[in-house]
Amino acid sequence: MEQKQKPLQPDKKLELLKQLKEDYGRVFGTSEGKRVLEDLQKSAFIHKTSFNVDTHIMAFNEGARTTVLHVMDMAMPKPKEQLKSQAIKGGDNE
Repeated sequence: MEQKQKPLQPDKKLELLKQLKEDYGRVFGTSEGKRVLEDLQKSAFIHKTSFNVDTHIMAFNEGARTTVLHVMDMAMPKPKEQLKSQAIKGGDNE
C-alpha cells in the first residue's frame, strides 16, 4: 500500500521552486540550451498558430506549446514576490 506524502510547507516549496528555476536558467542559459530552446519554439507553435480543424491535432499542438511555454517561464528570472505566491498556491505541480 502506498503512503501519502505530507504536503510541503510554503517555505520549503519556495526553496525547491527557486532551486528548480535556477536549474532551468543554468541549463537554458548556455549557448547550447538557447539553441535547443529556439528549436523547441519552432516546433511547438510558439510563433505560429496551433489551430487545426481536427480538434485532436489542435489539442496535441496546444500540449506541445504549453510545455515549451512552461520551460520558457521557468528559465526566465521572476520577482521574488511572484515566486513566493506561486509556491504558496502550489504552482510547482507537486
